[in-house]
Amino acid sequence: AALLNEQMAAVERAREAVREQFELSAALRESFLRQIFESSNVTRWPQVRISDFAKTCSGATPPRDMPELYGGEIPWVKTGELHDSFIIKSAENVTQAALEVASLPLLPPSTLLVAMYGQGKTRGRTGILGMTATTNQACFAILPNEKVLDSKYLQFWFMHNYRRLREETEFRGGNQPNLNGIFLRQQQVP
Repeated sequence: AALLNEQMAAVERAREAVREQFELSAALRESFLRQIFESSNVTRWPQVRISDFAKTCSGATPPRDMPELYGGEIPWVKTGELHDSFIIKSAENVTQAALEVASLPLLPPSTLLVAMYGQGKTRGRTGILGMTATTNQACFAILPNEKVLDSKYLQFWFMHNYRRLREETEFRGGNQPNLNGIFLRQQQVP
């Protein structure tokens, strides 16, 4: 028992050290993004509304009472999978029939996804598709095109504005605060 207690205490110390390192790395990322996006150079750049340079959309949820629409080859991304990173696989897939039944858009790689709602820290988180996929209705998609700045740049901008976007939507009606497509399309990006 004494040996187990000693080993468990060592595990707990290691866990605490990892947690501290994770917090420090998150603070470093926030500091770096703040230094870039709040610099005098960037604040002088023209601000362009997202709707002026990109097409946007959101997905849908195929009817759950139609199991034949699930388990196919098409990745179906949900907000819980958005962790400010690249998305190369999804927890669930849908079929070609699901695209038609639910009017799901097929999104190309490099599409930036933004979580419009979700529990905890999810709302405002992002992901960049590393594959062709579709999403549920809680994901706002900014499609890549020749006018779109690098999707990673947009992701960094959203990461920098994560707290502001959440605060601005915190007390808008309903039981759960949400972002929405109208609000996101009006965001001004340098």
